[in-house]
Amino acid sequence: MRDTPAANITQQALSYFQSPQPYFWHWVENGEVIEWTNGTTICYREELVQLLSYLAPDGLPSLSTLLLVLAACNDGWGEADDPMRAVYNLLYNSRLSGTRQQPAELKALVDQATSFLQVVAALPPELRKGLGKRQLLFELFAQQYRPLPGRWAQAVVDEWASGRLDTQLLASGPTLTSQRLEVDLSLLSRAYTRFPTTEILDSKLFTGLNQAPEPLELLPLPAAPEAADVLSELAADPKTAGLARLTQRLVASIRIPLHAQGTSDQPFGGVSDVSNQGSFDRLLLSELAQDDLTLTARLVNNEALYLRREEPPHQEQRQRALLLDTTLRMWGIPRVFALAAALVCAMPRRQLFTVSAYALGGHQVQPLDLTTKTGVTQSLAHLDPALHCGGALQEFVRTLPPVPLTEALLFTTAEQVQQPAFALLLSELKPALRFLITVDRTGELQLHEFTKAGRILLNTTHHDLDELLFAPSNLPLRPSSNEQPAFLAQHPAPLFFPTFAYNPGPHNTMHLPDMGVVAVTSLQRILYWPHRTEGARELLSFVEAGKTTFGFNGHMVCLLVSDQAKRLLRYYQLLPEGEMPLTIDLSTEIKDVQSTLEVHFIWPNFLVRVDANIRLIDCRTGVVVKRTYFDHTKKPDVSSERFNNQQIKLHVNNGYNVLLRVNRISIDNEGILTVGGHSLRLINEDRLKFTNKTKDSVGHEAAQAESDSYFLPFNKHVAFRRFVWPNGSEAVVDGRGLLHLRSTDDSVPEITLVLVLGQATAAWAADGKRAGSSYFIGTTPANFTPSDFLPANTFYQQYIQQFIKQLL
Repeated sequence: MRDTPAANITQQALSYFQSPQPYFWHWVENGEVIEWTNGTTICYREELVQLLSYLAPDGLPSLSTLLLVLAACNDGWGEADDPMRAVYNLLYNSRLSGTRQQPAELKALVDQATSFLQVVAALPPELRKGLGKRQLLFELFAQQYRPLPGRWAQAVVDEWASGRLDTQLLASGPTLTSQRLEVDLSLLSRAYTRFPTTEILDSKLFTGLNQAPEPLELLPLPAAPEAADVLSELAADPKTAGLARLTQRLVASIRIPLHAQGTSDQPFGGVSDVSNQGSFDRLLLSELAQDDLTLTARLVNNEALYLRREEPPHQEQRQRALLLDTTLRMWGIPRVFALAAALVCAMPRRQLFTVSAYALGGHQVQPLDLTTKTGVTQSLAHLDPALHCGGALQEFVRTLPPVPLTEALLFTTAEQVQQPAFALLLSELKPALRFLITVDRTGELQLHEFTKAGRILLNTTHHDLDELLFAPSNLPLRPSSNEQPAFLAQHPAPLFFPTFAYNPGPHNTMHLPDMGVVAVTSLQRILYWPHRTEGARELLSFVEAGKTTFGFNGHMVCLLVSDQAKRLLRYYQLLPEGEMPLTIDLSTEIKDVQSTLEVHFIWPNFLVRVDANIRLIDCRTGVVVKRTYFDHTKKPDVSSERFNNQQIKLHVNNGYNVLLRVNRISIDNEGILTVGGHSLRLINEDRLKFTNKTKDSVGHEAAQAESDSYFLPFNKHVAFRRFVWPNGSEAVVDGRGLLHLRSTDDSVPEITLVLVLGQATAAWAADGKRAGSSYFIGTTPANFTPSDFLPANTFYQQYIQQFIKQLL
């Protein structure tokens, strides 16, 4: 930068951003929009500024190359006139000069580029829009030739973004040459050789691998109840069988030492007092000096004195936190290697540890679920283009419980640990870290322990990753087991949810007369009540804790979650119809904030004030626009201005209570299902309702409650408690106000009931049938047909009574 004169930067900016003539694209609307020559929009200036600034540190490809990829990312690529026809026509234009290749060779180059753009256009929307588009561009241009070097790129982008060159950019550019066309298309041609199909590119973007590991021969599973089922499910899937094999091999390699909590670790104390009650072995010696008659009298009259020992100290359960680095150096094989090591460490002795796992990005800490196959698969999708995870590691350490109760393990690459900046950070944070596990692409795994003296290498092992991950196997796969209730696999949920754990307020609620009520509950769930006559729809099962600011865009609910202390800024687009939400992490926009962070919604934008700067987040596109000013005469459009607490309470609850604390589930002597102190009965042949147990009701066949609870994936506020009958049938109490029943008889589908009192309830069966109150079923659901409705008495006889019958 310092050795580049301003005039040179201006000339480079003109050369980079001016369209050659003739070519497939040009500037319109005073330099705010780039279009195809046929008038189709390619991109807008604001989006292009963000993408170029993101790529600038490593240099920039030619603008024409970037525009072709952006055009392929847009919906409707190739539906009308083929956009690449304009490029084909250039091959036979007499004004092309500087030809280095024959027209046939140029046409082959265009054919390969076109084929690759079709590969990009076929990607799922989440991989070619929003943050997915950034990752796509990073992957395509990584380690490729870039005409504009990184040392000048940002200055060139800033010069263009200033607007000083707009007039010159609209003028006719230099004459297009064959050499320029070759540069623009050669990178796309090389990308086609790397990613010839959409499946390969999809796999690379989603997991960092060009191909999924092949299924392999399985070794006998170690005794590890917490993860044995997960490994079986991973082994049964060809895409994850290699991961299961590698995990099994690492069980013998990773041995984390245990340390006593105290000097002697003995739970016995001294004598704290004397008492007139106790066992004979604790009688005072003076009592034994009495004659037999006196001693007997003192014992009968409770006058004898006993020693009372101190109560043993309460041993708090320790925690094990697994921290997986997901930044740039971990992409590909190292991430799979580290995940396998984390699965091994997620199998502690239950009485010693509770285990939690987290993905560390550049500045963001995200929880992981390593207890289910779905959670493990989703863990592979966490990618962050930051150089190291130091910021996220510091953020995690700030939120740690007291160090003696937490055992933190960091998983990263050996190369990362050797970087001076990251090594210095580790030395500063070592009091909070207990162990370090490093992996590399050669198959070497090292286990280190942090002590007061420094970092000590405990052991090193080597593994053949090619053999473990990619070697083919002809062994039959074992079927996977499904431990989660069938209800959790339905999207959208087949029943509406009851309302509880919700205290309406302007800080957590948006109420619009034409849309309904949307709120964040104390369990960190986002619920939506479109009508007073229907229960809640769950738009999001978990949202981060922080300040919530609601917005809207037509039928779409928008939400911005911010927390200045945690450097958290996350944007959500939620569709009430039940489609998957769009999530954009914008935390990097506030990573350097010093003063108070302000967030408002002024349709159609969220306004975020960061120190002296303004960020506008467009609810229609999710695009962030940077501004240095804003018209403050506009009135913030916030839901609190229309907030009416009483009206909202009437809207979200029609007078029922929710049965939450369930300690006993049984079948009584009348053959009725009882939950706690309430029985599920058929009222007047047309309603299902939980009523108070009668005095004559006696529990006949009870389910035994398990001592441990588990949680809704990604939401530790929603607990599930499992009850098991002697024949193996199960009842699972869902912390969202539901009860799931699973029979050992395969002919009886799983059943889900809504645990409400004071009103009729509703039920759903895993074959799609449902019955009961329309408040929890709806009147015209979009996800099932009227034939799925059953009268309450028919559903009770065909499903609930059949479930009860196999228990008696």
